[in-house]
Amino acid sequence: MKYSLYFFLIFLGSCKPEPYKPTTNEFLYNNKTNYTVDLIRYITINGSANSYSYGYKINKGESIRINQQQEEFLLASVLDSVEIIFDNTKKVVFRKNDEQSNPNLWDVSPVRTSSYTLQENDEVASYIIDNKIFDLAK
Repeated sequence: MKYSLYFFLIFLGSCKPEPYKPTTNEFLYNNKTNYTVDLIRYITINGSANSYSYGYKINKGESIRINQQQEEFLLASVLDSVEIIFDNTKKVVFRKNDEQSNPNLWDVSPVRTSSYTLQENDEVASYIIDNKIFDLAK
């Protein structure tokens, strides 16, 4: 009994916590700007033209990790675009890009299956989505 207690304590002491590994369904949005932003994600349900949007408020210097498996419309949804609304009411939209039109960004996109491009010019700052820097002042 005494040796089993020692063995258990040695085993317990040798265990290390596993580092966090994001799944393929998790996306990290970092707000590295000096603004509070509203992140709005547009999805297409069952291939229809109607889009359902839902958003998250991200304060300056904060980040949010979204697990798409916990989202309400995961099974029949496709993420179309990400819209960032700054607190000075400037809007920036990142839309889904075709794989053939921009193959270099295909594997490093926020949804890991398609890439995003900036649709309108904005001279605010740069924004980081999924460790990729998007320059809003082109």
